[in-house]
Amino acid sequence: MIDLVLGILGSGGFGGIVGGVLGLFNKMEERKLLRVRLGHEKDMAEIDAREANNDRAHEVIMADKQVERAQAEGAIAADLADADAFRESLKAQTAPINNTAEAIRASVRIIVTYLFVGLYCYTFWKVAEQVGGLDALSPEELLDIYKYLIYQTAALVGIVVGWYFGARPSAMPRIPLPK
Repeated sequence: MIDLVLGILGSGGFGGIVGGVLGLFNKMEERKLLRVRLGHEKDMAEIDAREANNDRAHEVIMADKQVERAQAEGAIAADLADADAFRESLKAQTAPINNTAEAIRASVRIIVTYLFVGLYCYTFWKVAEQVGGLDALSPEELLDIYKYLIYQTAALVGIVVGWYFGARPSAMPRIPLPK
């Protein structure tokens, strides 16, 4: 039973599905951002359409429309100011503090990776020392270990490839935010 479960979880197809699902989450975020961008364009088009229909209306109606437009432009200006402030805050967050801090920040992932690989190798070495190494295993057990290594490698390749292709930008046209 555990062989079946490990075989399924270690298969390349399962890894591809996991990578595809992760890529789907990226696409959902892209579409959400596009909806926000297009919403602004739609609002502006609606305001322009209302202005075109009321060009020859009474001066009171035109004054009301001008007030409406000023309110919409004020809201848009406030939204753009918020977007600019957000952009500036992101720039401040991503700017390196100094060379030493940047070097420490960049090396953390590498150090943690080497620590875990070292811990894995040390644990493997101690366990192999206790059980007598690979010489203590039968050919059938070695074949099972070999199969699991192949399954896990296929699963990891499937996850990486699925994530890479799922996270690629789509071919949809990009609409820049107004500045």
